Formats: sequence, structure tokens, C-alpha cells
Amino acid sequence: MPQRGGPLTPVRILAIDDDSGLLRLYPRALRGHEVIAVGPEEALELMKEDDRFDVVICDLNLPRYGGRWFHERLVERARHLADRVVFCTGGGCDVEGWNILESAPDRVVLKPFDSDHLRAVVARLEPELP
Repeated sequence: MPQRGGPLTPVRILAIDDDSGLLRLYPRALRGHEVIAVGPEEALELMKEDDRFDVVICDLNLPRYGGRWFHERLVERARHLADRVVFCTGGGCDVEGWNILESAPDRVVLKPFDSDHLRAVVARLEPELP
């Protein structure tokens, strides 16, 4: 059986952002993986129907939602994602946001991000996949 994330089985990634340009960029940056890139409202609806993602990439500064609130909703819907969320931020965080970043420094990607760095962060999560 091929390992998840290996050359034969792409990692299934949900990318959540309010920036439409970044939503178009995520699938290109993570070529070879199955990437679904959506806004926050669509992500919440999608997670009600489908929690079979391996990794979630989430903007920490989503309008109407704080990063911590959104992370908690994701984990409620799919507990297996608790340690598989990659946080993206342009640096403007509130105290809760900085606490999240400090608690998971190996899962943080600063915007504007470098595609190689984003792929490396996702790749570090792959060995943990079932």
C-alpha cells in the first residue's frame, strides 16, 4: 500500500483564505496534491459534508473569524486535523493569533509565502499521515 503523500498518493489539502489571488495560487504551489481552495464560509460548509482532508492551510486573519475560532471549528468537525493545520499570516495578528503561532511554529507560513517553503511545511506533516 502506498504511503499517503508519496509519489502515488497525493495529500488531500483544504486551503482556506479570503484572498481570491491566494486561492488560485495554492493549487499551483502544491502541484501534485489534491488541493481544494475556498473562502471561510465555504470551508465551514464543506467540512460539514467532507472531513477527509489530510492537511488544512488556514489564513489566521479571516474576516469575521479569528484564527483560534476557526481552528476550533475545524477540530470539532474533524479531530484528526488538530495538529495538521498550517497557519498562514501576513503578520497582523491579535494576541490569540500570536499564541497560536507560538504554539505551532513549525506549522506557520508567512505571507507573501514562498511556494518551496509551503511545500516543505506540508511535507513535514506527511509522515504523520495514516
